[in-house]
Amino acid sequence: MEHSSFTRRLNDDATIDSICPRCFATVGHCLQEADLEKAEQNHVCNPSRVEHYRGLSKEVEEYRRGRSGEAPET
Repeated sequence: MEHSSFTRRLNDDATIDSICPRCFATVGHCLQEADLEKAEQNHVCNPSRVEHYRGLSKEVEEYRRGRSGEAPET
């Protein structure tokens, strides 16, 4: 996965987290952004995490379309 697609979060303690957009794992936690690149390049998503979040996405989409048996909030 390209490192540019990872989300980076600045923490209160001035460390930076890198989060995979596919499996939402924190793949790196460093003081300098440049140090995250290796962790991002070496990251391999856990297939079960990907499937878990893919399933949640489908449920949310179905809910938004009103297929869950409950009307979406307006």
